[in-house]
Amino acid sequence: MNNTTKYCRREFLKYGTFAGIGAYLSTQNLFSGNLQSSITKPNLLFIITDQQRFDALGAIQNELPQYKGKTKLRTPNLDRLMQEGVRFENAYSQCAVCAPTRVSIRTGCTIERHGMQTNQLVNEDVYKILPMFENKIKNVSTFEQILVESFGYVSEHYGKWHMPKSFYKTKDGTKKVITNNYYNMKSKKALFSKKGGGYTEYLSQFKGEIPITLKKGQQINKYSGYPYTPIKTDIRYKEPTTPTGFKKIKHSNSQGRDSLPEDKTSSFFQGTSTVNAIDRLSQGNKPFVLTTSFHSPHAPMIATGKYFDYYWERRQKMFVSPSIKDTMDNSSYKAKGKWRLPDEYRDPSAVKEWMVPYYALCEEIDHHIGLILKKLDEKDLTKNTLIIFTSDHGEMLGAHGLREKNRFLEESAHVPLIVKYKDVIPAGLKIQSPVTTMDIFATVLDYLGASSFDKSDSKSLRRHIENRNWNELYDDDVVITEWDSRAPRLNKNSKKEKKKKKPKKKLMGKLGRETNFMVRKGNYKLMLTKLAKSNRLDMMYDIESDPFEMKNLVGKNGLSASEEIIGKAEHLKCLLLEWMLRMDGPEKYFSDPKYNFFEGEGDYTEIDKRREWKKLDLWISDKSIRFGKRVFDKKNAVFKRNEYLYLGRTTAGKSTIKSIELSGDGKKGFSIPALKKSILHEGKYIRIKISYSSANEKIQPAKLVLTTTDGKKKTITLS
Repeated sequence: MNNTTKYCRREFLKYGTFAGIGAYLSTQNLFSGNLQSSITKPNLLFIITDQQRFDALGAIQNELPQYKGKTKLRTPNLDRLMQEGVRFENAYSQCAVCAPTRVSIRTGCTIERHGMQTNQLVNEDVYKILPMFENKIKNVSTFEQILVESFGYVSEHYGKWHMPKSFYKTKDGTKKVITNNYYNMKSKKALFSKKGGGYTEYLSQFKGEIPITLKKGQQINKYSGYPYTPIKTDIRYKEPTTPTGFKKIKHSNSQGRDSLPEDKTSSFFQGTSTVNAIDRLSQGNKPFVLTTSFHSPHAPMIATGKYFDYYWERRQKMFVSPSIKDTMDNSSYKAKGKWRLPDEYRDPSAVKEWMVPYYALCEEIDHHIGLILKKLDEKDLTKNTLIIFTSDHGEMLGAHGLREKNRFLEESAHVPLIVKYKDVIPAGLKIQSPVTTMDIFATVLDYLGASSFDKSDSKSLRRHIENRNWNELYDDDVVITEWDSRAPRLNKNSKKEKKKKKPKKKLMGKLGRETNFMVRKGNYKLMLTKLAKSNRLDMMYDIESDPFEMKNLVGKNGLSASEEIIGKAEHLKCLLLEWMLRMDGPEKYFSDPKYNFFEGEGDYTEIDKRREWKKLDLWISDKSIRFGKRVFDKKNAVFKRNEYLYLGRTTAGKSTIKSIELSGDGKKGFSIPALKKSILHEGKYIRIKISYSSANEKIQPAKLVLTTTDGKKKTITLS
């Protein structure tokens, strides 16, 4: 790859780690270094929900045209949190699956690096089957481990865990990092439960006090063990009422109205435990890391009557995505055979019923977040507490006739992300630049003064908050997310395999069976598998013109797509390749075939080879480049910004770039590298850095003209 610099990200100095923090350190008594008990240190309140998509917030729905005149969510507390902090409008889950993304958030590492690529791998008996997975998890640290072990913090966690149990302890395994994870409602005491402080453990405190009487039409909720009334999308809707047989029912098959009151729900227990923790922690002399991990609105979507009834009365005006009727004929996510969902998930009336408990669970969470924030205010802790709210992934909720997550589609991968730090982060900020939840790790360490311990793959979001990101070394306004659901085999070879005398496979599933990477840049989003020869369809969508992702621009259209579309697909693929090089590290996670157990030639090589679309003698990434937000350089009194133009060749032969010239009235503000002899061979590309530096923030348009030796010209507008 000519003129393409290879970077190892973990060798970079982190942008925003210490820049601009000096004055703040002196005024707020922050610290950077080892334990200093005499210094006041900021607290962290981290709130995470499970399966709450980006638009499952009232304030967001008020801004989106599709919700006009529709029933909207009531989330006044999260709406207020957005007004008081910064909202990342294009935040994506690093992996749209519970455990993988939770570990990425906690460690700031890619899925490939920390190894928790499936939910099953959180269990020691699974990841210890293959040393590779065990070694990966041992080599990463959570922000709790860093802050407790090296900075004197105390840490508590209430609600869903879904991470390796080793994260409960210090790196050497000798002491607890998470002091408490369970609150006894009877004795009013916090403690650490080896069971994890799950919902059934809380309910067990009230055993015998809550009647379990099944009424006509009700079924037993597998999650709680108590009755609920199913709705149309529930697998047991209109089935005979029975107290048995429910153990085989998956949570995802259960939706309806709960029989339990609002003070016996999982959100109540998780929220109340957090409120009590703030009461207790406020009396201590140590800074704290406090996590509330709400199980909701994850399945089973069974909501208590107080919230359920409000939305049930308004269900007819629920917004249902137009993609519910999408045939998915040009999508790799088309479900077939046993994977095809029942017709109810393509029935708007049934989906509207399903949205009732989903909305109800979201509103219930918001109520408890309000109580948590109120308690923080009452204890005069808000000013000295970094507050972060997000979700691990979204929910399809009938879009494309699908449910749950596991996909890079907007409803599944796009999540809310709000950060508040009173008097430090300006209130009411809206940031358009795409980011991933993996960057929460570096952000926490940055604002808490612990960046010197950051050895992760993430980058602090502070660069966006303080407008210091100007694409200095590479395009930093792109996000890459990932998934690989293969896990070690727990069971012995099947009888079928034994008969054929096949060797036992190390991983369940095959490479290339699923879509593994998503690249989002500007309006476009590309999704690829990491096996060059896979028959799985590639997908690319223009989110601006096609917000519900119903028109795949490649896939079956790849051989007939326009040069502009092909150029954009090549561009996004190049951004993915460069990201893998930055994330590769000395361990070569994305280039060494051993990390795929020698299926394929390594992620980088497989992606580099994959091209299921038309080949061109010369492709360019953009016909016009709009420069992002300019950064003011006080030292030189100029505004600056870099953008990058990509061009390449995918047919046999070669092309030679003869000249690159700037023209137009605004050309004085732009600069490009001196032209060297640039020859494009098949499958190769070059990256041209275009720099803007001027005393004027407003850009005067200019043009960049590329000429090849065979007389071809490409004109790119700069604005």
